[in-house]
Amino acid sequence: DFFGMLRAWHEDSKILDNWKKLRLIVSHSTEVYIPLNINYSPFNVGLTIQLPEFTPAQVAELARKYGHSLSQAEVSLLINMVGGHPGLIKQPFIELKKANDITLEHLLSNATTDAGLYGNHLRKRWLELEDNPMLMAAMREVVHATNGVQLESKLAY
Repeated sequence: DFFGMLRAWHEDSKILDNWKKLRLIVSHSTEVYIPLNINYSPFNVGLTIQLPEFTPAQVAELARKYGHSLSQAEVSLLINMVGGHPGLIKQPFIELKKANDITLEHLLSNATTDAGLYGNHLRKRWLELEDNPMLMAAMREVVHATNGVQLESKLAY
């Protein structure tokens, strides 16, 4: 088991001299829900670094790196749709580079449809909810709540 091996290496690096030189960097997202034994998981040890969402200035800079110049209104439009999620922020810039004859506003106007820019992303999230009844119930609770909802940590992440 690969994850168990990583965890064992981490534990060995705490007590064995030769292993103390080992540094592991594991990058992951909470997107995939893999059932792991908590005692063998490499994801609950070490230092966790949360990457923040992009700021409007960072979104504008990323757009420039893809060859696009966005107005403040366009940056706001994009952030209002997906927050500052780096992966979702990047997608329209890739699509705009492929098709020079469309605007960001047009691209985002149908982005949440099946054929739209974020259709695949939304479909994956839906399938994850369908495959996990407890997660689906938690999502329903969040959607129907008028105030904040406290979720179990295993469902929240």
